[in-house]
Amino acid sequence: MKLPVDQGKRGIVGAIANVFLLCLAVLAPLMFLVGIISLIDQWGAHHRFLNNLESYGKTVDAVVSYIDEDYNRAGVSFIDASGTERSGTLSLRYYTPEVIETIRPGATIRVIYIDRLISESEKTALADFYSEVKKAPPVLADYWWVLGISWLIIAIKPQFVFLGMVDYDQLIKV
Repeated sequence: MKLPVDQGKRGIVGAIANVFLLCLAVLAPLMFLVGIISLIDQWGAHHRFLNNLESYGKTVDAVVSYIDEDYNRAGVSFIDASGTERSGTLSLRYYTPEVIETIRPGATIRVIYIDRLISESEKTALADFYSEVKKAPPVLADYWWVLGISWLIIAIKPQFVFLGMVDYDQLIKV
């Protein structure tokens, strides 16, 4: 029995979609696991940063030395409480575009820095907008996308996750 042209095209597109989902589904559990690990890491790093600022934070005037738009951060130089010149990074993800516009190389800004020799002590936050840093979501939306897409692949074609259970004849059947 010959299929009408429309059903034949749908069958080929469906087979191609199934093969594509098979290739993605093989990686979906790994993507999901990496997504969970990244999510936990981002959450922990954000809370560790806030705790360090609360425990060891000092306020100082700093000079912006560079803007790195690729990584959404700025470099700052300042003199710490002991009189030593230090450098730090200011993540711009916490601030509104209006605030970011005021941060330009050579500008003097007021920052809170971590006055201890501990992990991530180079990170700083704008003193005037510290409440924005505290209110910011600890995990960026990019990580939620990875987690969501991998979960969606697993939900749409769960049988593909278990490759040994896939009937390959049914997979590419037109």
